[in-house]
Amino acid sequence: MRLSESDTAALQVPATRRLVPLQSFQNVLAGPSPNRMTPGVHWPDFENQTHARLWRGNRRVCTLPEIQHDGSTRITEPGLFVSMYDNHFGHMVAETIPRIPQSLAEAPDLPLYFSARAGFGLANLSPMFRSVLGWLNVPLDQLRFIGRPTEFRDLTIAMQAEHLDGPPTAEGYLPLLEARIAGQLDMPRPEGITFVSRAALAPEKGRHAGERYLADCLDGLGVRVVYPENLTLHEQMKAYASAKYLVFSEGSAIHGRQLLGRIDHHISILRRRLRSTIAQHQMAPRGASLTYVGCFGGSLVTTDEDGRKIDHSMISFYAVAPMIEHFESLGVPLRRVWDWAAYNRARDADVMAWVGAMYDPKVYSWLKPHNTDAYLLDQLEPLGLGHLRTPIHALIRLMRPEGAAASTPATKAQPAVAPRATDFALRGETGVDIFTRLEDVGANRPRYLCLATVVDLGGIASVQMHEPTQGRDARDLARLARAFAQDAALSQSFSLTDASAWPRAGHGESANSLLQHAAFFLAWQEADAASQHFMGQLDRVIASLSNHPGALSAPVALLYNFNRISVGVQVARRVTAVLSQWIAMQQWPAGTRDSTGHALRLLGDLCTRGAVPELALSCYEIALHAGDNGFRRRKAYEAARALGDRGKMELHLAALKRFEA
Repeated sequence: MRLSESDTAALQVPATRRLVPLQSFQNVLAGPSPNRMTPGVHWPDFENQTHARLWRGNRRVCTLPEIQHDGSTRITEPGLFVSMYDNHFGHMVAETIPRIPQSLAEAPDLPLYFSARAGFGLANLSPMFRSVLGWLNVPLDQLRFIGRPTEFRDLTIAMQAEHLDGPPTAEGYLPLLEARIAGQLDMPRPEGITFVSRAALAPEKGRHAGERYLADCLDGLGVRVVYPENLTLHEQMKAYASAKYLVFSEGSAIHGRQLLGRIDHHISILRRRLRSTIAQHQMAPRGASLTYVGCFGGSLVTTDEDGRKIDHSMISFYAVAPMIEHFESLGVPLRRVWDWAAYNRARDADVMAWVGAMYDPKVYSWLKPHNTDAYLLDQLEPLGLGHLRTPIHALIRLMRPEGAAASTPATKAQPAVAPRATDFALRGETGVDIFTRLEDVGANRPRYLCLATVVDLGGIASVQMHEPTQGRDARDLARLARAFAQDAALSQSFSLTDASAWPRAGHGESANSLLQHAAFFLAWQEADAASQHFMGQLDRVIASLSNHPGALSAPVALLYNFNRISVGVQVARRVTAVLSQWIAMQQWPAGTRDSTGHALRLLGDLCTRGAVPELALSCYEIALHAGDNGFRRRKAYEAARALGDRGKMELHLAALKRFEA
C-alpha cells in the first residue's frame, strides 16, 4: 500500500544529539513549584545552565524560582531531581518522562524528587501519573516530593532527552526507554490500521467537527478506532504497538506514542492546526515513516479576557479531499461510503455543541469567551457556515451568564472610529487602497484586509467602503490616503537591488509606517505567488469542488483580502461559466453550497470594484443559488441597478423586501 503524499511527508530526521551522563550539583536550593514554567530548583549559574533547565523547542523556558529558605530543611543524602509534579498527560510524557530512563539506568537506587505543593505526597498522585510511572516500572516508594524550601547537599539530574516541539531525540535514549518497558507487552507483529480519535472528548477540549462521523465510517470499513480516554494506558500502548498503520487525530494522544520505542509501522497525523508538525522529531525515529496529512480546513476560535486566542480549544474543520485521499492510500475505501449530507449534519451538530460548551458558565473561567459575539460570528461565512449564524447567535445569548456585558449586535455596524495604528494606505488598481492588519484566526501570523478605496474625482476624494462593519470614518480614510501620498519615504522610487536608493525611515511615525509597508510587501508577495498557482490550477480546482468544498473559497478569499481586482475578474469569468452550466444541468456538487456561495459573493464584490456589473450580477446570482439571504439579495440588486437591468432590479428588490418584512 502507498502512503498518501503530504506537504511534510517522508520527513528526514536531522542528526541527533548525544545523551550525556548525569550531572550532579552541590548545595542546591529547591522548593514548591507554583507552575509548570517554574519547576522549583535554583540551579547554580541559572541563566547559563543548559543541562538542568526545562526546554521547549530549541530554548530554555523555565524561570528562576523565588525560594525563601530558613535553613531548617537540609537533605544530605544524594537525590535525583526529575521535574515538577505534572498532572497533564501530554506535558508529563513529553517533558518529564524523558529524564527518567537515564536517571534509573545510571543511579537506580537514588530517590526521585518532584517539586510539588506543600503537603503533597503519594496519596495525592493521580491515576494518570501512577499509570505512566507504572508503565516505566518506576517503584512508587522511590518517589519524593519537595513541598517546602529545602537545601540539597547533592542533587543529580539527567538531561531532557526529548523536548516538547523540540530537536531530535537524544542518541541513546530510545534503547534506555525500551529497556525500562521490556516485558510490558508481548510485542505482536504490527498489522492493520488503527485510528486514534478525539471525537469522544468534551467539545471544549478541541477536535475536528464531524470526526465522529469519520470514525463511524472507518469502523464500518474495518479500521480499528481507538478513543484513548476510554482505555487503560496498557491497552492504549497495545493498540498503538499492534498497528501497521497508526493514524492520529492531532492532539496529546500523540505523545502517548513516546512511551513506546521503535516499531516497524507507519505513523500519520491528521492536522488540526495550520502547518502543524507536532512531535515531529520524536515520532520520526520511532516508526518506519511519518506523514502529516494536510487536511486542516480552517477553525473557529474564541479569545480570553486579554484578547489571546484560546487555540488549544478551537474546533477545526477537515479539508475533506486530502483526508479521504490519505485513507484511500492506506487501502481504506472511504470515498465509497462518504455521505456529504450526513457529514455536514454531524459537522454542524459538533459546531453547535462546541459553541454551547465555550459559552457555558459552568466551564472553567479561562474558557469563557470575553470577545464580542461578532468576533465568533464573523468567522462563520468564510468557513461555509453562514447558515449557522442565526442559531449560533441565539445560543450565545442563551448561554451567556446573566449580568454579563451585552456584546455588540452582530447585525449592526460599529460606530465610526478614527483609523487605527494597524491601518495604512497604498496605491491599488483603481485608487488608493486602505488596508488594515488583523490577527489571523487559527494561524500564528497576521493577515490583511482591504477596508476601502479612495479615488480622486477632480480634487474631491470619493471613498468606496468595502468593509463598513469595520467601523471606519470615510473622512478619516480620505485623510489617511492624502497623508500616504505626501509621505516622501513611502512614495519615492527605489530598486530592491540598490541599497543606496532605499528610503530612510528615520524615527517615530515615519519609521513605523515604513516597517508596516515592508511587512505588507512580504505578505503580498506570498499571496501573489499563491494567486499565480491558483490561476494555473483553476480548472482543476473547479473540477474538485465535489470532493473539496473549500478548494475555491480559500484562494478567492485571498484575492478579496488583497483587493486583487483584475485577477478576481478573470477567476469570476471562468468560474461563472462552469457553475452556470452545472446549475442548468442540475449538477451542483454535494457539500459545496456554503463555501462556494461565499466565494462567489467575494468574486462579485471584486467585479463590482472593477466596474464589471454584469459579471458581478452573475456571481451574486450563483451565490444566491447556493444560499439565499438578504445580504446577497441586496448585492444582486445593486449590481442590477449599476447594469441598468430593470427586470433584475425588480426581481431582487421584491425578494429583498420579503427578507426585510
